[in-house]
Amino acid sequence: MNQVALLRCRTCKKTFSENRDTPFFELRLPYEKLYQVLTALVRCGSIRGTADTVGVDKNTVMRILRVDGEKMKEFNEFMLRNLKMNQAQCDEFWTFVRTKRGESSMTRAGRGTSR
Repeated sequence: MNQVALLRCRTCKKTFSENRDTPFFELRLPYEKLYQVLTALVRCGSIRGTADTVGVDKNTVMRILRVDGEKMKEFNEFMLRNLKMNQAQCDEFWTFVRTKRGESSMTRAGRGTSR
C-alpha cells in the first residue's frame, strides 16, 4: 500500500495526511493502480473498459473519476481565475488549440459545431 505520512501542524497541532488536497487524497488504491486507472480512462474513455483492463470494479473507476474530476475542476478554476484577455487574444488561443488538435476551421464547420 502507499506509504503516506501523517503530519502535524506546528501552529495548530492538528494532524493531516501528506497527500491532502491532491487527486489521491480520498482514494485507497496503491498509487500505481490509480495511475493505471487514470491512464486507461484517458486512452479509452470507457468506464467499463477501464475497469476490465485494470482489474478493478466499475464503481471504483467511477469513484476515482468523481474524486479526481472534482480536484481537477478546482485546479482548473484556480489557474483560470482573473485572466485578463480581450476578444482577439481569446480567438488566437482557440485557434492555437484547434491547430494542436489537428482541426481546421473547415473540419469544424463541416461537423456543424458552433463556437
